[in-house]
Amino acid sequence: MALALKQKKVAHYRQSAEKFALLTIGDLYLTLPQADVVTIELVTTVIAFSRQGSKAAGFIEYEGSEWPVYSLSPEFRLRRYVPQKRRFCVCFGKDKAQAFALLCDDIRLLPDTGDNRPRDLPDCMLTNASPLRKLLWMNDHLVVMTELSAMHVFLEQTHVDD
Repeated sequence: MALALKQKKVAHYRQSAEKFALLTIGDLYLTLPQADVVTIELVTTVIAFSRQGSKAAGFIEYEGSEWPVYSLSPEFRLRRYVPQKRRFCVCFGKDKAQAFALLCDDIRLLPDTGDNRPRDLPDCMLTNASPLRKLLWMNDHLVVMTELSAMHVFLEQTHVDD
């Protein structure tokens, strides 16, 4: 059973009309543009689990293709297994070359309260290896923001913690 989010194309974080998907992964709150969400599946639909030489925790079939499913820890480390708390598999990317899925405990739209404006990363967090692009505060939680291409590069280049 797939749940579809309404698609909306917007170019910049600062545009108030842009919507973000908010993924909860343990204590990690991660957002990606909602327009990049293709489908949301239950984690039980992950068909094959980690393969030799793959960084993915599993794979999911969607529209005739196998998409890699990645598992992040709350510390933003890549893992090869599926924790029991993960309930959803969120597929991102309309371009199959950059298509991937992330496991999460919960997913919803980032609420637009008006005071949750994205802020630039502090200098100490600026690295070429990080997919993080912006930060914001929401209900006393730090929310990290990324974009599809940066997340794809991170997943391809990051070492997996077993």
